[in-house]
Amino acid sequence: MKERIIRQGYDPVRWSECWAWYGTPEMAVAMWMDEVPPNDPHRRTILSTWLTEVGVGVVPAAEGRGYYFIADFGAPR
Repeated sequence: MKERIIRQGYDPVRWSECWAWYGTPEMAVAMWMDEVPPNDPHRRTILSTWLTEVGVGVVPAAEGRGYYFIADFGAPR
């Protein structure tokens, strides 16, 4: 993940990623945010105060089976 982020020209001091395969963005965000502590890595990433920037990508899945939603989080140097 870090290599992919750097390849796009972003050199973070910290980074993390959330991804999901769902039919809508609302479903992906609901999955991330409905996690229950202590098993809530996506929710903690989204709510983190030490990650201050985000880049989001959406790619259609094969054969019309929803989308891949990718959110890369970082903190700039």
